[in-house]
Amino acid sequence: MENELQTMLEEELEAQIKNLSRLGSGTKEKASAVEDVTKLYKLKLEEKKDLSETLDHAKEDELKREQLKREIIFRNVRLGTEVLIFIAELGFAWHWARKGFEFEKDGTFTSGTMKSLFSRFKFRNRS
Repeated sequence: MENELQTMLEEELEAQIKNLSRLGSGTKEKASAVEDVTKLYKLKLEEKKDLSETLDHAKEDELKREQLKREIIFRNVRLGTEVLIFIAELGFAWHWARKGFEFEKDGTFTSGTMKSLFSRFKFRNRS
């Protein structure tokens, strides 16, 4: 419907411009016709401006949606990476603690490696 109105407006504007050449110069009719053409042309410009703004808003909304999708993907990848790092650190600590406990069967931690290892079992705070 909007396209039909725009077409009708353009056709009327074209007809009015063709009609101007038939009118005599300096007459009230020609002045009135020029005024009408001016109004129609302004309407056409406003219609184009409104259509352009509508398209700009649609593009802007689409860009925002795409950016939001990228942010969600990035956030999920980052979370997955942090979980994997935490699991790797936990696995590493568990492995070496188990090895150390096998070595220290008597219950005293006398080896330098085991003492050093227990002092490093502090996990980072990721918040």
